Amino acid sequence: YKMRETFHKAKLYDVFNIENQRQIQIPIFQRAYSWISKKWEKLLQDIFVDDSLFMGVITGVGDIGDTNYPILTLVDGQQRLTTLSLFILAIYKRLNEIYEDKKNEEYFEFKNDIKKRLVINKHNKYETRLTLSSKDKNKEDYEYLINFILFQDKNYKKPQNFGNRRLSHAFNFFYDN
Repeated sequence: YKMRETFHKAKLYDVFNIENQRQIQIPIFQRAYSWISKKWEKLLQDIFVDDSLFMGVITGVGDIGDTNYPILTLVDGQQRLTTLSLFILAIYKRLNEIYEDKKNEEYFEFKNDIKKRLVINKHNKYETRLTLSSKDKNKEDYEYLINFILFQDKNYKKPQNFGNRRLSHAFNFFYDN
C-alpha cells in the first residue's frame, strides 16, 4: 500500500486567486466552525489597526478531481479561511448596497473580482470555492449566504434556524462592523 499525497502550503492570495479554479474542501473529520466574536474582533484589528494580518499556514492535501478543477482537502486553516470568506462576503454585500443604483464600471469590476474569489465556474455552473463540511449545517448555511448575497437568489431556501448558528453570527458581525 502506497499513499501518495501532495501537501500544499499556500499564501492567502493564492488560496483566493481568481486565476485558478481550485476548490477547497473541508473534510467531515474537521470540527465545525467555532470562532467567536473575540476572534472576529482580532481579525478586524489585524486588518485595520495593526496592518499586519497573520494568517499562519494554510495546509491542504491533494489536488484531486478534474485537472481543470482540482480539489484541495484542507488539513489546517479551516477556521481562518471560513472567517475570511465571510468577511469578504460581508464587504460584497455592503458594496452592493452602496452602489445599488450607480452605473460605475470600476465597481462592477471589483464586484466581479470578489465573486471570482468566492465561487468557481465549474462546467458552466457556479460552485463555492470553499466547500464546508456539513457539520452543524456549516455547508448549508454557507451555500445559502453565497446564493442569497452573491447571486441575489431570493428563492434560495433559508436553512431552518440559520440565524442561531455561528456562520450567521460571523457574517452579521462583519456586515455590521
